[in-house]
Amino acid sequence: MTSQYDLSTREGRQEFITQTWPGTAGIAYAGYRAYNRGAVVFSPEYERPMYVPLKGNDYDNPAIVKMVRDYDPENEIVVIFFVYNSPTIFERYRVPTIPPPKAYQIFSRLHI
Repeated sequence: MTSQYDLSTREGRQEFITQTWPGTAGIAYAGYRAYNRGAVVFSPEYERPMYVPLKGNDYDNPAIVKMVRDYDPENEIVVIFFVYNSPTIFERYRVPTIPPPKAYQIFSRLHI
């Protein structure tokens, strides 16, 4: 995970998601297509984000479970950030001009 963004702030996370949107939303939509609802997880322990499906995972947090159950996968994604010395951060994101299915198409073309 990159350190050039201050992921401990809402603004830093928003900037990070905006800058990585095709990849992050592409991963989210690919995961949704393969496993149904879930979230993209960023952790300092891993170099790359991962998709964690809801099915088979309880996320250890009822609020995250509710968010993952309620988001609209055609228009938004759920992202979970594990930031050192902070509680787990989870948020919904959307970029109306590039919804997740379109981001998935862009991401797929870049990584074939």
